[in-house]
Amino acid sequence: MEMVTLKSRRREVIKMIKRKPVLVFALLLVTHLIHIIEEVMGNAYFIESLYKSLTNFLIINIILLVIPIILLYFVFLKKKIAYYFSIIYAGIMIVDGLDHVIRWYAGFYSGFALIVLGVFLVYYLYKELKNPTERKR
Repeated sequence: MEMVTLKSRRREVIKMIKRKPVLVFALLLVTHLIHIIEEVMGNAYFIESLYKSLTNFLIINIILLVIPIILLYFVFLKKKIAYYFSIIYAGIMIVDGLDHVIRWYAGFYSGFALIVLGVFLVYYLYKELKNPTERKR
């Protein structure tokens, strides 16, 4: 009996992971991490001028990366409030990407991916939020 429960649980987890908002969210998180690395490797001017040191920049950005990871978990569980906060996160990523692309500085290349994935995430979250059959909680 325990094996049947474990198999059905695995199927349920795989089904949840295949949801488009979850996949796009995971891709956006990876792109966010790549974006941070690109900013550091490109020696972005604002690291010293705004954050005063690389350590401060990394601490703040790690915190800003952990928050959406927590949001992803709650989107995975289909919690309605997480959808709203995740849409805000996606909007911030879109604006950040646009800023890097328009000003043409470190983070430029990953900025394009932030824009595209941010738009897709907003679309899929909004779509799932408005469709009560896809989001049952």
